[in-house]
Amino acid sequence: GADTVLCGNFKLLLDAGDQGVQYLWSPTNEITRTIIADKQVKYKVVVTNADGCSNSDEYTIGNDCISSYHIPSAFTPNKDGLNETFKPKLVNFENYSSQIFNRWGEKIFETNNPNEGWDGYYNGKLREQGQYFYIINLITTENMEPRQFKGAVSLLR
Repeated sequence: GADTVLCGNFKLLLDAGDQGVQYLWSPTNEITRTIIADKQVKYKVVVTNADGCSNSDEYTIGNDCISSYHIPSAFTPNKDGLNETFKPKLVNFENYSSQIFNRWGEKIFETNNPNEGWDGYYNGKLREQGQYFYIINLITTENMEPRQFKGAVSLLR
């Protein structure tokens, strides 16, 4: 298959093909038809059939794992279809968590789902216009570094 880029903690099943032949994988020196790839390296398998004919293939798991982020400073939950939720744009991260607080420090939103944003509601009611405060925790996959972002977001109408 085509080479790929994987970041963070991953496990990818690599399968060399048909039964009844010999296999030698590098750099792992495994001799099974399948292996679990968990490193960002070039994997190579040499397959030998019963007649002694050999062929090989390589599969590279790259490490282009530059983490990036954009945290908006405002959102407008006014049902016009634009900027309806407060949701950071994050690339190459894991172990995400986000919390939103009102000006009195009361937690009004929390998620571990990076695809879920705050829609401005708390207890079924749209919160008033103003500033709210966030804490976002994650781990970058480029170097597995824990990061915390604290700041304010404006709810506008």
